[in-house]
Amino acid sequence: MAIRRILAKRLSSTLKLDPLPPHTVLERSHIPATPPDSVNGDFFRRFLQRREINHVARLPEFLSIPVGEKLREKLRSMNVAGERIRFERLAPPAPSTATALLPAETMGKITVNDAKKILKISQLEKVKSRLREIPINSISYSEFVQICDEFCSDREQSLDFAKMLDESGSVIVLGDVVFLHPNQNP
Repeated sequence: MAIRRILAKRLSSTLKLDPLPPHTVLERSHIPATPPDSVNGDFFRRFLQRREINHVARLPEFLSIPVGEKLREKLRSMNVAGERIRFERLAPPAPSTATALLPAETMGKITVNDAKKILKISQLEKVKSRLREIPINSISYSEFVQICDEFCSDREQSLDFAKMLDESGSVIVLGDVVFLHPNQNP
């Protein structure tokens, strides 16, 4: 209650302007001075409420959200149901030539990309099993790349494997140290 009074006083004090003496205003500008009564004080009064102590606080009507029957009336006035998109009238997209192949026709066929993926996964699993065989907990990053290099065709692929193992959480790389068993309890 006291806070409301303080806020009301502050807001009303900001709206009250001390007028300048009339001779200074007229001498310095060609715009006629506006009286302090012309300031719209009703704007802030919308937010301030006068109510009894035992009454529940209410939001002003323009801030309230319609509920129940008022909401139904607003929706009816907006004609929500009349402007719906009718999806049942739309035709499904035509099948493309790539999806037109039946599963029986594609059985037993492996594409080049599929073969590359399978080779990469098998090489990665070999690197993981080799790293599991190492009894110590950590090695240097250069040793780690050399182990990856044993199962890869080139240096770039071994660096990619090292990065993938780090990002997947199989190993933890911190600077020049690689922790091989991150899920092992200390």
